Amino acid sequence: MSDREALRLDFLKAAGLDDAVRLALPGDASTRRYERLTPATGPTLMLMDQAPAAESPPCDPSWSPDQRRAAGWNAVARLSAGRIEAFAAVAAHLKALGLSAPDLPALDAANGLAVLEDFGDDLFARVIADGADETPLYLAAIEALATLHDAGDPPPPS
Repeated sequence: MSDREALRLDFLKAAGLDDAVRLALPGDASTRRYERLTPATGPTLMLMDQAPAAESPPCDPSWSPDQRRAAGWNAVARLSAGRIEAFAAVAAHLKALGLSAPDLPALDAANGLAVLEDFGDDLFARVIADGADETPLYLAAIEALATLHDAGDPPPPS
């Protein structure tokens, strides 16, 4: 067993999810790993695993374009660089605006682990192909974008 797997098991045990059935999800273009957790009782959840050292660091907001290029892709693109606490902060910001974001019933930011509410596998394209009316879906997306635009920048992290 790898050290990372032992860390995941300890985290899930502390979250009361050591009995959950774990199903690895296909990877995306990031260094994150996701697993669907099916506990003995209650709804399914998601395990997000983002090893803190797996990506280059994010940039300081004051860095010049040359400093960002020297620091790597995350700094150039101003990405969060796998900082799970940034994910949690964005989720809290979206919820404060009345938008949908996953609950995080367990978080270990220092080790890059989080348990998230599972929103399921539906995509607009899939539900539309299955016969759903696309108009309310796209109107909801437009309303969410307008809400984000009107809100302006989120507050700086505390």
